[in-house]
Formats: sequence, structure tokens, C-alpha cells
Amino acid sequence: MELKCPKGDFTATGNTEEEVRAKMQEHAKTAHGMDESTSKGMLDEAMSKVTGMFKK
Repeated sequence: MELKCPKGDFTATGNTEEEVRAKMQEHAKTAHGMDESTSKGMLDEAMSKVTGMFKK
């Protein structure tokens, strides 16, 4: 599984959604200066859009 940062060249990869989320949150914090709640909110929104694409 992988998720690309919409604001740069970073792509978080992992075997599980949890791994990808953790890497993406760390990237948001270090590269974009986001706090945990802001990065979590953005990530939750992005993941809901991706998940919604695969629901019937």
C-alpha cells in the first residue's frame, strides 16, 4: 500500500494502512510543520476519499 503526498515528492509505503498512516503523519509533521491533529484530519479525509472509490 502507498499514499503520495499531494504537496511534494514524498510517498509513504507500507504493508498495512496503519504503517502508511504513521509514515504520512511523520512526514506531515517534519516536512510541512503540521501538528498531529491537523495531519490526522487531512489524512482521515484523504483515506475516506480513497476508500470511497472502492465501495460499491
